[in-house]
Amino acid sequence: MRALFLAAALLAASGAAAAPAVAAAEAAAPAYSTAQTKLGVLLADPQARAVLDRHIPGLTSDRRIGLGKGMTLRQIQSHSKGKITDATLANIDEDFAKLPSGR
Repeated sequence: MRALFLAAALLAASGAAAAPAVAAAEAAAPAYSTAQTKLGVLLADPQARAVLDRHIPGLTSDRRIGLGKGMTLRQIQSHSKGKITDATLANIDEDFAKLPSGR
């Protein structure tokens, strides 16, 4: 019986210690990225949309924007005929990291 209580206490303690570590990792991760976040999600956030407008003028107002809403910016880059460069995407990721992660 003592062994069961000890095991339960150790399990609870290890889970409690892991929770703050997971929360800290999630808080440290940027809310958006050019490699993971779909364009539709970025367009729905006014702050992310402003970042896009600053780095890729005309993208958010392009009449074909609806075609890319299910893609990431990295995926869209391959269709941009060189207009969206790796440097541009790196700059966008830097600005995304500065946005409040509370979305």
